[in-house]
Amino acid sequence: MKERILQPSQILVPEGYEVGREEILKIYFRVFDKGHGYDLPPSIVINRRLAGENALKGYVNRNRVERIYTEIEQSGADYFLIDGNHKGIAAALCHVAPKVLEFETDIDLEEARGMAERGELFDFPHEKERLSDIADSFVCHVFTKDYVRTLQQRVDELTANGDLPQYMKERYHKK
Repeated sequence: MKERILQPSQILVPEGYEVGREEILKIYFRVFDKGHGYDLPPSIVINRRLAGENALKGYVNRNRVERIYTEIEQSGADYFLIDGNHKGIAAALCHVAPKVLEFETDIDLEEARGMAERGELFDFPHEKERLSDIADSFVCHVFTKDYVRTLQQRVDELTANGDLPQYMKERYHKK
């Protein structure tokens, strides 16, 4: 497991336009806006190369499968965000490069569970025992949503389509 600072354009996100729980985003936004984002536990990423070539082999529409894999490849992003969606959005809105933990081996999953028990992470919701299974699940989720977005693209879309409070949009566009 490695601690890294990544740019929002380096991270692929599983969600579309929706924010999830806005009250959580507001808390994280405030923390990042006040300069304390790095005091929070990091978000968690895995390298996209951990996804198996056959993650989508059961799907019939081969052209669609190939398009999704091509979009992932062409995104230029090497990491899948597997935990820390709200923190990632808040960091990007405040122009802070997110602090992340990159999981590299299956042992990191068990270590993360221990970190959550000790309060070093707020939570670790994944029950899978293999990173490759989590990566494959990410790809399958992207396939069901039918698009690939980086964290940067997602924040650009959220600020453009009216899904965020005005003060967050103003902070983002202030740069």
